[in-house]
Amino acid sequence: MDSSFSDRSSDSRPVSSCDREREVDIEIVRRLDQLWPDVSRPVAGEPAGLRMIGKYQLQRIVGGGSFGIVYLAIDTVLDRPVAIKLPRLEVLLDEAKRARFTQEAETAARLEHPGIVRVYEAGLAGPEPFIAMAYGDGPNLAEWMVANQHAHSWQALAALVAEIALAVDHAHQHGVLHRDLKPANILMVQRTAPVALQLQEELTSLGRLPMLTDFGLARFLGEEGGDTRSSVLLGTPLYVAPEQLVGAKARSRCLPTPAVDIYSLGVILFELLTDQTPLDGDDYLQVIESVRVQKPVRLRTLRPDFPKSLETICAKCLEKQPEHRYRTAAELAEDLERSVNDSSIEGRLPSVWQRAAVWLTAPQRIPWAGWYAIAWHAVVTLWMGLALAVVPLKVTLEPGEWFSLAFRYGYGLLFSFSLVFFLGWWTVKEKRWAIYCGFLLSLGKTLAYANAVFLKPLSFYAFTKVFEDVPAYSTADRFLFLVCIMLQTFFYGCAIAAQRKHGI
Repeated sequence: MDSSFSDRSSDSRPVSSCDREREVDIEIVRRLDQLWPDVSRPVAGEPAGLRMIGKYQLQRIVGGGSFGIVYLAIDTVLDRPVAIKLPRLEVLLDEAKRARFTQEAETAARLEHPGIVRVYEAGLAGPEPFIAMAYGDGPNLAEWMVANQHAHSWQALAALVAEIALAVDHAHQHGVLHRDLKPANILMVQRTAPVALQLQEELTSLGRLPMLTDFGLARFLGEEGGDTRSSVLLGTPLYVAPEQLVGAKARSRCLPTPAVDIYSLGVILFELLTDQTPLDGDDYLQVIESVRVQKPVRLRTLRPDFPKSLETICAKCLEKQPEHRYRTAAELAEDLERSVNDSSIEGRLPSVWQRAAVWLTAPQRIPWAGWYAIAWHAVVTLWMGLALAVVPLKVTLEPGEWFSLAFRYGYGLLFSFSLVFFLGWWTVKEKRWAIYCGFLLSLGKTLAYANAVFLKPLSFYAFTKVFEDVPAYSTADRFLFLVCIMLQTFFYGCAIAAQRKHGI
């Protein structure tokens, strides 16, 4: 989130400790969402006062966000336009945010690719740090989509995403994850040398080519501690992968992988083709929940005229489980080329067995096991109590015999069912020892119930002979008990698999 997470919140279950952490994050987002209209933003075209930053003369504001403002400037030495990014005042006063600004410069500087905005210089040591970058003389992709709605074929739009994917793949090969891919962070500029495989003709029809920018939230492959909450606050979680929208506990177990950027590319592709995102919501909270748990709209539901291969590519990028997406952005670009050329694509959606394996080992199987054990033993406890109450109506018993039977029933309830309730509750709390103890107890009970049904019917009950003639306690009931305890063992087995897979 989980999702795994995707699946983690799709089931109805009580709130776990991991979910409580996530709810705290979401509550912060909700409150900031309410304050968002009051956040000031730079106005494009606003004059910069022609002040100097080093050798750069600022001309006007061309964009910005919550962490920095981007100016058009003139390099007075080389006499060329450049883009200068300056941090906001609150960034200068916050060490963590200032470090992020520094990391953006260092990250982008190590990438040299025609599809990535080039960093010329970074002045990070002075009182007013800045990043000097190549100036992109065009709108961002979000603005370009509005201006060019329905103006291009799906082949040209697929080629556009393939071009972006190859730039992303270049960053991945150099160990950099962008983590904030969205139309606002992609410039559409006049540049040459398209690199998208054999799709030059389609790209030429666009008139402009994409360039990635804003590596402020970038992380290195395998780097721990990647916090995606800033991405959610800065823009929109619509483009953020589900595994990045989970609680802090689950996020700490999840190292960033290329799959997070591939998901974002899938959302961008879907939006380019349909003019809407595959998931939506009225506010941050609804968007976050829809991204984490809802199934995305299928492409051909909105555009049945598009080829099946294109729908498969979109669906594969938008898979909730990272391992089911494309392994690399280059593979995504190659499949887009195949789809444009009406060839068979390599990407395949996960099989039923693969989806079943994900479901069985999802993190929510752990509380499921606990609640199942508690629920069915509670029902059995009630049933046995009712059966005990009607014994005098079915057979003739002396008062002492009935009280002896009641004592044995209470004894068994205290030492057997109470232990199940105890382990079940701590399994819901995701305690590792409870999961393993619950599995061993369930396995032992399964063997005992099987013995009672197939070898010595009911021999392990203290009140066997009394209940033998009770109609409510039939062979069907014994088989039902066996099936229930087998299901409990199965769920505890899934809980162990989930615990080992997700490190809970």
